Amino acid sequence: MRIILKILCFMAFWGIFSCKKDNSIIENKKISIKKETGYHDVSDPAENDIIYLVKFSDYNNKATKGGLQSILSIDNIQQSLLQPNAEYILENSPEETLGERIRSIQSDCEKPGIGWSDFKIINNVKPTVFKGYKAAEAEYEVVEYVDFLDKTVKKRIKRYAVFVGKDLWNIVLAPSSIQAYDTDMKEMNTMIETMKIK
Repeated sequence: MRIILKILCFMAFWGIFSCKKDNSIIENKKISIKKETGYHDVSDPAENDIIYLVKFSDYNNKATKGGLQSILSIDNIQQSLLQPNAEYILENSPEETLGERIRSIQSDCEKPGIGWSDFKIINNVKPTVFKGYKAAEAEYEVVEYVDFLDKTVKKRIKRYAVFVGKDLWNIVLAPSSIQAYDTDMKEMNTMIETMKIK
């Protein structure tokens, strides 16, 4: 009898904890994703964010990584002012879409006061498949001026343009610095692997 009671108590105890919500899993109408330790969800639907994850452990006093942020973001901002994404993707390929974005970033890097400079393409735009959807990817480096640190930081950033159904998703994987590239990118790729598109 004692053994049975112990088993029942254990099952009840385990049930309480197994039913506990996993706070590392983020779900919305478009995706579910499991975030790595240290990442915070700061998504803002008003900014067309599908997901916006930022890693910092002590942003206020800038203790970690000099106060720099590692960012994984997905948005569906309208690519063209003249037509919605549903129409735009019928007339353009993911490669053309991402190429346009990359050229815009390169142009911005040449303007004073933007905060980015020294644009350098690392991996040219190429077609790929992202979670079963037509996509394009590219990778580039920039030097970013971080105003609250009053210094510049070199970064390597990976971008995707993905045609999801009748929409266009822009995906950015931005490690905090080129020195943290391998570690941060490994964490972000792990999160991407867990992501499910609804």
